[in-house]
Amino acid sequence: MDKIIKEVKKLSDGFKTIKKGNKEIVVLKNNDDLEHYFFKGDGNEPFILNPFNDFSYEWVSDFLNFLDYQNFEDDEELLRKLEEDELINEFLDDEISVYTSNLTEWLNNNVDNVNYLTEALEEFNLKDGFELLKTAQYLAIREVINKLIRNIENF
Repeated sequence: MDKIIKEVKKLSDGFKTIKKGNKEIVVLKNNDDLEHYFFKGDGNEPFILNPFNDFSYEWVSDFLNFLDYQNFEDDEELLRKLEEDELINEFLDDEISVYTSNLTEWLNNNVDNVNYLTEALEEFNLKDGFELLKTAQYLAIREVINKLIRNIENF
């Protein structure tokens, strides 16, 4: 098994689901190596996971599992597919919430999420509230996944 594929598998196994109040959330298993990987910052690149945003954990875990199930032949194929938007868009289409209650829960989860709302308004000139929330969440997920991909490419 190639180095990057093996690392993706290791990272995807590094999450677990726990109960938090009346809902389940995704968290990192206790592992210093994983914490260093997801929370390291070089001063230029922000952390992949936001400890104040439960959704970032779920998105990263889901994306790593998504990659793990693709059965890439080798690291070169994995990297080539990551450069193509088709694979990432397939993931994003499945990951974006389709229920208004889930979208508003995401928006309410972190004060910074309103910035994605503003970006969606400015960039896409949306007039529909539901599309605005979906687009804002898309931008948030895409940002987290892009950070993860940049780190995967540097394994």
